[in-house]
This record gives sequence, structure tokens and C-alpha cells, in this order.
Amino acid sequence: MQDILYRVVHPLLSNGKLILDKLCHSQLRYSILTISPSFMNKCICAAALLCGSALSAHAQIKAGTVLLGGGLNFSNARTESSSSPAIQTTKSKSTQFSLVPQAGYFLADNLMLGFEASYTHSSSKQEGFDYLGTLNTFTGKGNGYRLGPLVRYYKMVSDNAGFFGQVAAGYSSGHSETEGTNSYAATDKSKGGYAFLMPGFVYFPLPKLGLEATFGSVGYSKSTWESSATSFNPQEPARTSKNTESGFGATFALSSLSLGAAFYLGR
Repeated sequence: MQDILYRVVHPLLSNGKLILDKLCHSQLRYSILTISPSFMNKCICAAALLCGSALSAHAQIKAGTVLLGGGLNFSNARTESSSSPAIQTTKSKSTQFSLVPQAGYFLADNLMLGFEASYTHSSSKQEGFDYLGTLNTFTGKGNGYRLGPLVRYYKMVSDNAGFFGQVAAGYSSGHSETEGTNSYAATDKSKGGYAFLMPGFVYFPLPKLGLEATFGSVGYSKSTWESSATSFNPQEPARTSKNTESGFGATFALSSLSLGAAFYLGR
């Protein structure tokens, strides 16, 4: 009986220093075996609190920290299609580059209020046939801008990594030009506003350097477009148009992945 009791009690003792002759003492034996359920519940609650405090003790991004950084996007696409009865091939390629500088200040732990600007440059080229079977080459280029505030809230899952949610809103504008070798030249201008919510992840290889990634967005945008087109045929008049687009949308394509880095000064 003493051997069985020793095997049961000994692993439960944190210091492992209770010697076997004390286990033979009946008062000690019965006092151990008659621990009340309420005492055990208190011990369990205390252990849970200690575990919870340990899990929440991850390094927070403290109030007063300054963020200086930005993101970068690049995409390149090529397509090729054919049509019949006459075998005609259309080829196109497009490239887009975006730079998004950001700056922010942490008003409270893990809560940042900031500001961002965005510049996007795009170019495209397409070779195809019109309805008369004439080969045309269309080239285009454009620039877009965004400017506005943003708010982030971080949830750290370890001392070096965490997730964040970002809400950004502001003003947008753009300008693009398209020209066809045998058809027309067109110019488009746009202006409007946007509001987006996007998830993100940050990893700190160094205490003050965060590597960031955002993927996808959900939000609302509204833009007004003004277009003008001039034909290479002098007998055709110039055409102008104006339209407004607005709506909610969600994007989670691979092209929406944005990578960046930021310095967290004061962290």
C-alpha cells in the first residue's frame, strides 16, 4: 500500500523532496488523500489564470511607437487568343507597378492611426485585327494615385509575429492614354473615393523591423470617368463620354497580395 501511495503522490509534488518515511506517517497520508474538491478547484483556477497571463504576455506594440514603412506590388500578364473562320491571333501583355508609403502613430497599445499614399503605373500592348481584318497595335499607359488616412489594430500571437486588420479610406485619381496604330487615340481621366478593410500579417526578424503582408480587401469605391477619343479618320468627329461607377466588392486573388516592410520606432 505504501508503494502504491508513493507512486501516486510523488509525481504530483513539484519539488520531489518528500521522503518515503514521511509517507508512512498516517496523518500525512490521510491529509493528502482527503484534499477537498474546493481546494482542487482553486488550484485549477489559479493554474488557468497563470496560463492565461502567460499567453497574453506576448510583446505588445506599445503606445507612442512610430511606424515608417510601405508596400510594393508588381504584376505582369500575357494572353493570346485566336478566332475563326479566318485564323487570327490576338496577343496582349500588361505590366503594373504600385508603391504605397505609410506612416503612423500608436495612440494605444496595438492601435495605430496613420496615413498612406499610393502611386500606380501601368502599361499595356495589344496586337489584333479589326472587323475589316486590318492588323492594329494598341498601346496604353496610365498613372493612378491614392491619398488618405488608415487605422490598424494588431493582435500579437507571439513575441515576433501577429495579425492586424486595416481600414483605409481616401481620395483617388487616375489618368490613362491609349493609342491604336490605325484607329484612334483615347484619353481617360478619373477621380473618386474609396474605403477598404484588409487583413494583414507582420513578422519581426528584428525588434524594430517588421515584414508585412496584406492579402485581399473588402470595401466600397466610387469613381467618375471622363473619356475622349479621336479617330485617325479626319471625317469622324471626336467622341467624349462621362460615366460614374460605384459599388461594394471583395478581392482575394493572388494579384492582391502586397508585401512590405516597416520600422517600428520605439518598440
